[in-house]
Amino acid sequence: MGRDAGTDAGRDSGIDAGRDSGTDAGRDAGTCPLPPLPTSPMACFKPCLSDVDCVYVSTSCCCSCASGGASVAINASFESIWAARMAGMCTVDCRGVLCMDVYLCPPGPPVCIAGQCLEGGAG
Repeated sequence: MGRDAGTDAGRDSGIDAGRDSGTDAGRDAGTCPLPPLPTSPMACFKPCLSDVDCVYVSTSCCCSCASGGASVAINASFESIWAARMAGMCTVDCRGVLCMDVYLCPPGPPVCIAGQCLEGGAG
């Protein structure tokens, strides 16, 4: 696959909902509302007690991690709130977007380390 010169293919319009431009720096989940709001910092979506609490969600608007997009591990209880977050951030029309033929999914299942959902292979 490749990029269509007339679209934002592969970049998902520059939006990466898993990165909050540094707003998570130094923030712990203890200062987050429960459940988190769609506008809450990423750290608010990550608290966990065990590996089974964690799932992967997409941080890309148009392309999955199997097609050049990105994903992040969050607490499964917050999946619907994450979906609302993505709906609010992803205003690009994905029809006609060509995603890259690049597999960028994490190397293993999500894990809970030190009370935070992390991508498999982390830590």
